[in-house]
Amino acid sequence: MAKRLTWSVKSVGDRRSIFNYWDTVNKSNVYSLKLDALFEETSKLLLNLPYIGKSTNKINIRFVVIRNYSVFY
Repeated sequence: MAKRLTWSVKSVGDRRSIFNYWDTVNKSNVYSLKLDALFEETSKLLLNLPYIGKSTNKINIRFVVIRNYSVFY
């Protein structure tokens, strides 16, 4: 069975806000595209290595840091 990662509605909105912010600040989408590629690359890595992230004090919740952003899963 293939593993699948699903982003929550809030996380999709947060990502969109992050990318829009950088598009506006840099007046270009180059950095946003690179950041999006890092998010996607990390997502694929998490599918294969789900325990690679740091554990939190919440049961079954971990996180990874991508640049200046924490991604909880």
